[in-house]
Amino acid sequence: AQDEGLPQSMLAMDIEADPAAVSRFVPQLVNQGYLRVEPDATDRRIRRLYLTDAGRELLARYEWVPHGC
Repeated sequence: AQDEGLPQSMLAMDIEADPAAVSRFVPQLVNQGYLRVEPDATDRRIRRLYLTDAGRELLARYEWVPHGC
């Protein structure tokens, strides 16, 4: 999840995870304060994920490169 708002479906592809599994763990990351979720401005079916300050701090501790980059 980049600051621009990564679609939840793209996160699933990037980490090579089942979209249903991502749907289950995203609420946990939101509850822990690492992510916030907002609907897409033009397509309400798309959920965009944004890192919070706490999420950026956590991510900075790990070297993570999305699949395909």
